[in-house]
Amino acid sequence: MLPITVDLKSFSNMDDEQFYKFCVDNPDLQIERDSNFNIIFMSPVNFKASQFNSFINTELSKWFSENEKGVLINDSSCGFTLSNNAVRSPDAAWISEERMSSVTETEKEKFPKVCPDFVVEIISSKDDEEWQKNKMKEWITNGVRLGWLINPKTKMVFIYRENQNNFEKAEWNILIGENILGGLKIDLRKFRF
Repeated sequence: MLPITVDLKSFSNMDDEQFYKFCVDNPDLQIERDSNFNIIFMSPVNFKASQFNSFINTELSKWFSENEKGVLINDSSCGFTLSNNAVRSPDAAWISEERMSSVTETEKEKFPKVCPDFVVEIISSKDDEEWQKNKMKEWITNGVRLGWLINPKTKMVFIYRENQNNFEKAEWNILIGENILGGLKIDLRKFRF
């Protein structure tokens, strides 16, 4: 199922501040904005996808507590304003200290204009895989250096890297953080469905 996209061309003058207020005024909705200023509403995920998301974020938190570098965002509530004007919310993200240094305290109170170095998107059973792949391409185009698109139902992982046009299909095995998240290893086989 595709997320619901609402064409708000009548709101074409909705700037970042107005979009932020729109989101704040609708706290029960998970909202993103695409590069064409369309508003996208997403429904809650199912139990299994949420359980898997918790597993991934626990593993990322363990790595982060040992490294304490950059900023880890381990829920899908944080929005990032990308260079193409889209506002996207990954299931998990890590931002380097270098990129965070350009984010002002005021921006941290809203949807900062910074692209994470690393993102995770998890495909739930209601999600359209092609739509999710396009979202990952958008992340990469806007500056993500490493991205994992994970489908727990089919046990497929798609790895996206900066400066690469295509993803790599990976086995349901051990994911590594490569040179972006040095030392990170997540053994997907440990997750119990």
